Amino acid sequence: METIKIEKKEYKRLLRVESAYKKIVGEVYNSKLNDSVNDVIKDFDETKLYTAEFLKDLGEGLKKSSYFNKKK
Repeated sequence: METIKIEKKEYKRLLRVESAYKKIVGEVYNSKLNDSVNDVIKDFDETKLYTAEFLKDLGEGLKKSSYFNKKK
């Protein structure tokens, strides 16, 4: 492992940035989803970029997702 030296002022700034980043990520992760699984699938389908099989798999995955399910 290499050692990198930075000024104490810069180190403290980086710690503040890290803290802010973690807070933002936490808020995004814990925010309530506004769309249902069906709405998400519909949005993907309307792009005409995805196969029916992909959309089916996506829907099944979202329905099983702990992230999506905790938002109910």
